[in-house]
Amino acid sequence: NDIIYDSRKAAPGLLFVCIVGTQRDSHEFAADCAAKGVSALVIQHDIDLSALPDLIGGFVLGPVGAVEIIAVKVLLKLVFKGTSSMFTGEVQKFLLCTAYALPAVLYYQKHRTKRGAAIGLVLGTICGVIVAVLTNVFLIFPAYMALYGMDWASIVQMCTAVNPWITNVPTMVAFSIVPFNVISFSVTSILAMLLYKKISVPLKKFALVG
Repeated sequence: NDIIYDSRKAAPGLLFVCIVGTQRDSHEFAADCAAKGVSALVIQHDIDLSALPDLIGGFVLGPVGAVEIIAVKVLLKLVFKGTSSMFTGEVQKFLLCTAYALPAVLYYQKHRTKRGAAIGLVLGTICGVIVAVLTNVFLIFPAYMALYGMDWASIVQMCTAVNPWITNVPTMVAFSIVPFNVISFSVTSILAMLLYKKISVPLKKFALVG
């Protein structure tokens, strides 16, 4: 059988399928399997909508409120799930959410119209994608390399197994990091536009009562 689900069986020529289990997420072992020479990886990733509360909360409470929501969210994740990335994943999550939410919230504060919200969300998406590129290239991937004893060639090889258009670091940025984050932030922005007006009134009343 050329298809495996157990990372301990990884070997050259095999196809490793990453699955999210009840106890562990085998995506954590994708880098290790790539280093062992598997021919391809099958990954599954849901669109990350975790920045949606930051946006809506920021539109109601302002930029300070948005940062507080992000900080509490990251801290709760650490308390209940811990870290599997030497805290680099949590640092990246805080930086990404802040880079995405703050431009949108700050622009909307000065232009409180639907058009102002849309422009703010576009600005937030651009900033979020830039920070995603920087944090992946200078934080996340170097952490993986230190943790698993890999180098950039191994990282690129792992990405090539998923997307053959990726042949070096620039193409990894262009065909992996950028499109994934553009889609994620765009979907979050659309949902924020659709949901904010419907729930802003009760949220503002709750904030006033609190």
